[in-house]
Amino acid sequence: MCSTIQSYTPLPVGYEALEVMALASGSTVSAGSYSIQGGGSAQGSVGAVVTFAKNTGGSCPWHRVDATSGTVTITSADSSSVSGSFDVGFASGDHASGPFSATVCYPGPPPDGAVLDAGPGFCD
Repeated sequence: MCSTIQSYTPLPVGYEALEVMALASGSTVSAGSYSIQGGGSAQGSVGAVVTFAKNTGGSCPWHRVDATSGTVTITSADSSSVSGSFDVGFASGDHASGPFSATVCYPGPPPDGAVLDAGPGFCD
């Protein structure tokens, strides 16, 4: 998956993702609890964002919903991996929780000639 993200390759129709982000000041994310920041972006330099997204195809393929409450807890993090749990709520009343363990993947700059805003985008 990391190579797909780094190459900016479009993800296939039917693809679903739960993106869990913890943001901290400085160059590393430390173990601890990060509160959800509403609206899909952390306010300032510390917080968490959790987004569910699905590619449904058609003229407006990406649908997304941002968590509006809850926490992301990081139990361990280093330069190659991060693990922890999330417990979040959405404006619809839906709830999601569970553990995660992931390899750190930095998207980096887009490849030469890539057009990041071409085509249809998110339809909230």
